[in-house]
Amino acid sequence: MSRIRAFLLSMGLVIAVLLAQSVSQAQAPGGGGGRGARGGPGGGFGGRNRISSPLSLASNKYVQEDLKLTDSQKEQVKALSDEIQAQRDAQRKAFEQRRAGGNNPAANGVGANPPSTDATKTDAASTKGRTGRTRGASTKNGDATKNGDATKNGAVAKSADPNGGAAQGPRGGNNGNGPGTNGGGTDFRAQFQRQQADTDAALAKILTKPQRERIVQIQLQQEGPMAVTKPELQTKLNMSPTQIEQIAMIVEERDTARTDLFNQGREQMAGFQSADGRFDFRAFQAKIQQDPQFKAQMDKSREAMTKQSAQLQDQTIAMIGKTLSKKQHQNFQKMQGPPFDLAKLDRNYDPVAAEAKKKEEAEAAKEAANSKKGSSSKKKTSAKSKRNA
Repeated sequence: MSRIRAFLLSMGLVIAVLLAQSVSQAQAPGGGGGRGARGGPGGGFGGRNRISSPLSLASNKYVQEDLKLTDSQKEQVKALSDEIQAQRDAQRKAFEQRRAGGNNPAANGVGANPPSTDATKTDAASTKGRTGRTRGASTKNGDATKNGDATKNGAVAKSADPNGGAAQGPRGGNNGNGPGTNGGGTDFRAQFQRQQADTDAALAKILTKPQRERIVQIQLQQEGPMAVTKPELQTKLNMSPTQIEQIAMIVEERDTARTDLFNQGREQMAGFQSADGRFDFRAFQAKIQQDPQFKAQMDKSREAMTKQSAQLQDQTIAMIGKTLSKKQHQNFQKMQGPPFDLAKLDRNYDPVAAEAKKKEEAEAAKEAANSKKGSSSKKKTSAKSKRNA
């Protein structure tokens, strides 16, 4: 147990340093975090390491090329995507009505076109070995999802950040200000999870087994080392109880740091609260549009906080990597299959610009290597001259 405590202490110190840097930059002249502390606790700070839903991936033309989908399969995927998008639009409309305090039955936690089955395949949140301290780690098939947020490439919906836990559901009760648990948010989230499971099942009928396996591989590549926080991956990697405990501690400490940073941003935006205490985005947006200096300050602050949260995430990944054995690293690498260019999943991906950037980086690397080689040669010549002298 002492080894685990020491491990936790070392991680806590690392996070404390990074958090101090983040808060320091956020408080510097330039304003608060604004909406910039994106995602908040459990929400995908900085947008790093998100995984796409299976349908989102299958709808991406570059993934379709990788999977070698037939024209018939592409048509079926498109039809399924359109159907789900229509359902999502209806559910989003119902959600907006409920937030506005409408009495429409659909606005009370029940969306349009409810799925016909309630079969979901969800795993226990977070990792094994923790008791009463789970912070909502991701679940199988990305079922901890962002409600009402359609994915790019016309897919079902964005999975929740697998590294930060379950996304908050729609707020319910008290005219949308209360916690979702008592105001329909839980029902809405459960419905969304059922719909996601049904969608995955429908897609599975379109794809072949190798294609389905490749989808999982690409998701693992997206998620990276944080995938090992999932119970199913921990089982496949034959991780020990001690390793699982260590990873749970790392994730919990990371979540605490992110929550503190997010709350710091909220405190700095106190001046944009409406009468009911909620964030007044319209007032904030108006200030951004009317005051160029304020906008520049917000952009600078957002950039600083994003950079620091990314640094925190990288440190977390590094610490998790240290818990795995060499064999576990190798097995995890095999699970990911052949590398896929994840940049191609970006909706704004430009193949021409990407190729130009790749060439530029290759030339820069070559130039750096030549420079290093030349410097080394000069040192050897200088050393030889001194010896001869």
